[in-house]
Amino acid sequence: MRSFLEKLKGNYSFIKLVVVHSAYLGATGNLGNADLLLAGTQSLVDRFRFEELKPELFYHYFGEEILTQDLNNKESDYELTFLGTSGYGKGYMHTERCFLLRKLIEESKLELWLHEIEYSGKNLG
Repeated sequence: MRSFLEKLKGNYSFIKLVVVHSAYLGATGNLGNADLLLAGTQSLVDRFRFEELKPELFYHYFGEEILTQDLNNKESDYELTFLGTSGYGKGYMHTERCFLLRKLIEESKLELWLHEIEYSGKNLG
């Protein structure tokens, strides 16, 4: 029986490359059929390698070490950018990102392009 990824590539000839990004551990059964497997944490890289897969580490947001970086980039129109969701209202797994972004907003010239869902009754203080 062919996996979903095999069917996807087989049924749609215009698909040239299947890239999978995994940020949370789940079933790994057919991830080996991806052309490129991106793992969102080092622990996932280790786990996928244990499963004899070939992942690349690709964080889905920057870590706290960004606070100690020199952000004065002369080669760019932007000092620091973020594209995605802040994590606001998405539960405890996203809290660290939300507060890190807030700190960067206060301490840098962070430019944000956010895709957010409206939540009511939430207050970050």
